[in-house]
Parts: sequence; C-alpha cells; structure tokens
Amino acid sequence: MYWLIMMESSFIIKLFNFFVNDTLDDYRQFTIHQFGNEGDEFSTFTSNIMKSSTLYYSLSMINTPTRAFIFSLTSASTNKPLTILLCEVEAIAECEEGTWGEHCESLCPKSCPDFCRFDDGLCNDGCLGYSDPPTCTKSCETGTWGLNCSKTCSNKCFNSSCDKVNGLCDMGCVGYSNPPYCTKGCTYGNSGINCTQLCTDTCNKSNCNAFSGECVQRCVGLYDLPNCSLACEEGWFGPECQYKCRCQQSCSPEGECPGLCEYGWFGYKCQYQRMSYKAITNNPYVDVTIALNDDNETTCIDIKAETVYLYLEGALHMPWIRLFTQEPESLHNLKISFLKKKHETIVEATANLFVAKDNMVDIYISRGSYFIVAILLQGSAIRQICSLWVIKGQNVATKQNVYYSDSRVKRIDTSLPKYPQASDGLYKCNENDTSKAGTEWKIKMEHSFSIKEFIFFVNYSFVSGEKYYYTIKMFDEDEDLYNIFTSNATDYLKLQRLWNGYGVPIKAFTFSLRSSSTNQSVALLLCEVEVYTECYYGTWGVHCKNKCNKRCPHLCRFDDGLCYKGCFGYSDPPSCITACEAGTWGFNCSKTCSSQCFNSSCDGRTGLCDRGCLGYSDPPHCVTACKSGTWGPNCRKTCSRQCFNFSCDSRTGLCDSGFDGHSDPTLSTIVTKESQLFSEQTTVAITVPITLAVLIAVIICFVVLRVKGKLCFERKENNFRDTNRNTDAENDSNKLKLPGPPLLTEGLSFAAYNKGGSGTSQVYKNGVLLDEKKMQASFKPVPKDIDTLEDQKEHVLQN
Repeated sequence: MYWLIMMESSFIIKLFNFFVNDTLDDYRQFTIHQFGNEGDEFSTFTSNIMKSSTLYYSLSMINTPTRAFIFSLTSASTNKPLTILLCEVEAIAECEEGTWGEHCESLCPKSCPDFCRFDDGLCNDGCLGYSDPPTCTKSCETGTWGLNCSKTCSNKCFNSSCDKVNGLCDMGCVGYSNPPYCTKGCTYGNSGINCTQLCTDTCNKSNCNAFSGECVQRCVGLYDLPNCSLACEEGWFGPECQYKCRCQQSCSPEGECPGLCEYGWFGYKCQYQRMSYKAITNNPYVDVTIALNDDNETTCIDIKAETVYLYLEGALHMPWIRLFTQEPESLHNLKISFLKKKHETIVEATANLFVAKDNMVDIYISRGSYFIVAILLQGSAIRQICSLWVIKGQNVATKQNVYYSDSRVKRIDTSLPKYPQASDGLYKCNENDTSKAGTEWKIKMEHSFSIKEFIFFVNYSFVSGEKYYYTIKMFDEDEDLYNIFTSNATDYLKLQRLWNGYGVPIKAFTFSLRSSSTNQSVALLLCEVEVYTECYYGTWGVHCKNKCNKRCPHLCRFDDGLCYKGCFGYSDPPSCITACEAGTWGFNCSKTCSSQCFNSSCDGRTGLCDRGCLGYSDPPHCVTACKSGTWGPNCRKTCSRQCFNFSCDSRTGLCDSGFDGHSDPTLSTIVTKESQLFSEQTTVAITVPITLAVLIAVIICFVVLRVKGKLCFERKENNFRDTNRNTDAENDSNKLKLPGPPLLTEGLSFAAYNKGGSGTSQVYKNGVLLDEKKMQASFKPVPKDIDTLEDQKEHVLQN
C-alpha cells in the first residue's frame, strides 16, 4: 500500500514518475510525502481524483533537497489505501548550487563565484582568485584579487598584498591596526605596520603620518619638515623654530627653561611679557616697585598702607594681573580701580575673576573699552603681596609671514614677495635692502588672535624729517577688511605703537606711512613687528594653541593650562558652582562664620554677617559691641529692669551683674520680659505641633485596630446572605450577622463568612465597595457544624 524510496543522497526533484501495475477500474488519488536529510517531512502532495492508470506523475516546484519520499494510492469510493505493485519510479532532479556530476556528488571548485556547470564542474561565470576562466588554474598576481583577478588590493595592505579571493590583507596593514580588515586607523602617535611603530619625538606632539611615519604639521626643535633632522638655531625652539627663547640660560628644544626667565618675561616657557610699572603706596608714601618686581616670593610688602598705585609705562587694554600672596584667601576684600588714559578719573572694575593655584593668583578684570594708565589696589590684602606682574601678553608676530608691496590692496595677497627680517626677532634692517622697501607692509598670521597692541620698528633713514600719518588695516578670520585706523601726524618714526581695543580676532593686518605734506605713501623698511595678544577663555599656551582640560574646559591659566584650585564662596574647585554651606565662607569655604553673626550666617565670599549681628551693633562687620543696657540682634533689645544697673549679657540678655530684689546674685534663670515672651512663644510653637502629632497618632492607631477587627463589634452589623438563596435560610432567625463594612487601608483584604456553601461579601477599600469578582477571591465558608450565632461569631474572630 505504501512505497518508500530512499536515495543515497539528497536532490532537488523537479518531476516524479510512478509506473504502477494497476488493473482495477476505479477512481483514485495518489499522495507523495517528501523527507529531508534529517528525516523530517517537509512536503505532502495529494493529487486530484482520477481514473486508474499505469503512470502517475507530479511536477515539483519545491527547491528543498529531498532524501526520501513515500508514494501511495487511495480509493476515491472507500477512501482506503490500495494495494499496488510499483513497477518503476523516476525522480528527475537537478544539482544543488555548488554541486555537479552524474549524481551531483561533486562540489564546485572554490574558484567559481556562485556555481559551476552541472556536467563538468567548470566555472561558467569566471574564476575567484584565478585569471583564466573557465578552467581557473592560474592564480592572481600579487596586488590583484577577485573575479578573474580584476580588482586591486587596498593600499592599506602591507606591500599591497591581499587574499586572492576575498581581498583581505594577508600580510598585515599599513596605517591601520586590525588586520586583515584594516578598517581602524592608527591611534594618535602610532604608525606603520599594524600601527606598531611610535612617532618620533621630533614630531610636534608626536603627530606623524600613519603610513610613512613622517612628521606632519611641525617638528620639535627642528625645521626640515617632514624629515625633522635639522636642529633650530640657538635661541629658538618650537615646531618650526618660530618661538624665541626667553630663558636666562639656553632652553630645551621644547622651550623649557632650566632656570629663570629673562627680565621682563615670565610664565609658561617665558613667553609672556610683563609691563613695567612704578608701585607707590599711599599713607605712608613708599616706593615698593623693587619688592614687587624682584621675582622673590619672600620679599613682601611690609607696611600698614592699604592702597597701592601701579603707574604703567604705557596705556594698557584688558588688564590681567598675576600676584603671589602669602594669604590668597584675603583677596576677597581686594578692591581694584583704574586711572583712564589722559584723565585722572578713577573707574572701579565692574567684575573680577580670581584664578588661584596655591599662592599664585591670576586676576582677570572686566571693564570698558577704554585704555588705562594706572591701576589702584585697595584693601588689607595688599599687605600680603610679595610679587606682582601686569601682563602685557605674548608676541605672536615672530616668524609670521611678512610681505611688502608698492600698491594698496583690500585683501591679503600671499603671492607678494616676503621679507622675513621683519619678524625674525632681531630688530635689525639691512641697509642694503633698499630695493625691498615697500609702501605697504602686510603681515599674515597662522591663526587669528585678539590683539591688544601693535608695535612697528621702522628704518626711518628712508624718510625725511617731516611728519607722517601711519595707517593700520585689520582683517578678520575670513581675511575680510573690517577696520582701518589712521593716526595723528607724528615725527617719531622709529617705533609706532597702537593699542587695539576692539577685541575682534585678527588674522592679518597691513602697515603704511603717508606724508602729512604731500599726502603720498612713503616707501620704508619694516625692521620688526610685534603683536601682543592674550588667549581666549578655554585656551592656553604658546600662541594659545592648547585647550583647557576636561576638569576646567572654559577657564584655566592662560600660560600653563593648570586648573585653578581655589574658589571664593564656593567649595568645589575648579568648577566653583557649589556655594558654601551655611556657616562657612572664604577660600574653598574653609573658614567658619563668626559667632558675632546672627545665627552664624555670613556672606560666602567675604565672611561679612549677612543677617545682622548678635551682641554687636554694626552689621555687616559686627565689631562694635552692644552698649551697656542693650543686647540681642544688632543690640536692638533693652536689658530687664530687674538686672542690676540694667546690665545683661549682650548675646542672651541674661543679667550678668545680679538682680535687684533677689538674694542670690548668681541666679541666672531670671530673664528679661522680652526673653520671657520669647520663651512663651517658643513653648506655644513647640506645644502645638506636638499636640497635632499625638492626635494624628491616635487616629492612625484607631484605624489600624479597626482593620485588625479589635473593634469590629462596635459598628452596625451587616447581613450576609446565603448565595444559594435558600428560602428557609433567609427566614432563619439565627442567620449570621457580622459588623458593617470597615474602612480598610490600602492593600489589605477582608474575608466574609456565611453559614455553609459558598457566598459573597462586601469588601471596602478606602470606603468604596469593590467589585464582586475581587470579593469572591477572599471568601471562606463557615463550617456546617457551627450553628449558633455566638459560636459563629467566635469562629469569625478566631480565623
């Protein structure tokens, strides 16, 4: 009845032919069951009803390999299997993709990308890793791969060597770290095969080409990029030897000084120039210039004066002061004012920003756009100052590109001839360079800067003794002209100085002279140019190229990038956003508010009493004690008449010299009427909340007891009806009665009881009747052998 055909391997069968010895004249239908390699049936086909035949065939559209199949015939009239003799069976199949041969027993070679010819196994569509389809016997040459070797290995592969089939780098990567895929570039400072080589120390910031290892951007202490093999000349350092060494001794290739800076220079790699000044104290009049400029942290101002004038050598814009003090926490009372240029007007600074690092403090001052000629420091803090620098900035013009021209331009033209002597830091002109004299000089800097001051050193032998105007054109970051400045007529041509108060970042500028008599441009030689700048917030270092670190991303010391370690009125340096807790103040909130402050409350920055005094009369300083007969906050209260001589403690109001009419002068429990009234008010303030708390506690206990059933029989009883609704039970005079619905607390359940059988109960939550489905879940029947009402009640309480 059932014929099983088991094949030695699996095939994708497209046609079945079954030849049967079938002599019965009857209608029937056939069924085919197909099985896969694991013996699992994946298809069943039943034909339509047909006449008896000797040949039954079926087309298959299934692409699943078949390992075995079962054939059977079923009578259409009786729906029962028929006993037949299977004379022959044919299963017409095609090979699976990737196989070939008489019985598809051979695998296509790997060189074929998808499948091969079913009869001979040759690659119809070309070869993978071979160059001679369809035989595929010649391997790809080095550097090629893929179908018929038509692709080129990636330049990320070492020696351009890759796998002939998939193109993966088989000998490692160059400039990448994850062979054979070579998709992850080398991390900063690494290069070469699989990124195993380190960039040399001569590369600026260890920055080199990941493939070749050659230095990119700049060298350190060397200047022949990219090889970086030629050392800087003595007295110079930096990636392109563009920074001048300002050390008293020779500096390292990185610009580090083994000792002190040259006089007039300080800070990180001695690149910040300070402005000269004369320091005079007022009352008494003392010249403290030497003490503040000797770079000696042990020679401090040792006078009683609280005012010092710093008379600057020239006008200054955007002052920045650095000082060394023995007590940085005392700077909270430092007051800073200015004398404006050409006017003896004192202008107080609108805002000060202190950046402290140990005993070194930087003060950044916000004020108007005008220039100042003197700085006025006031307060007791100046007595602790040992060194003080007024920062002029750092010169960023050295080794920048300088061009000269005989015509005026509106934009910077870098195709003009250069004159490197104008920015070489030597301040000399070659007298033989008359052919290079230009009427307009152009200076283009590598980066844009907020320039504070321009200084031009000119060889004035090229001009006569008449007066001249000088003009400076300034170009912004996009090299667009945004400002032109023209001076008054001057006859001092050796050095021209301009203080810039605009603050807009400048990328380039020009300088030119014009005769006051002829109004014609004058040819000249520019011997040296200086441009002084200061870093924007969030940047630091030589030419402000470094960014502040993550701990203080918006503000760090401009010269060395250190985060400051101190806050005035805040406790979390360097962020300084968490205000001092009550009762503390000062540098990192390390000081405690005075007991002379009311409630020990004071200003977090200054320590002054911000809520008045206790026992003192002069807020916010609170240094003048209460007069006799007064006490309390700001001494506003009067001592009791019972106190001897109206004398009482200035803080508590207690009689401190005895009491009139009392035998015990040491008695200290009698207080003034005001303190008695305070005690009465305090008593009321304490009694009321305690009484309310007790009342609330009683109500809570009452509710809890009700929930637990302790007081359940004090409420009206509810009738619980038998759910069987038996008429005799409804008229029973002994029907069980239990208390009414208790007010349940959130999350508690309540079980109802009834005599016999199942029943329902009224369950309440927060005074609201719950739905019946929830009530059914907690129902418990009373045993049938408990008949009397008293026994039922006792059973309820016990359970």
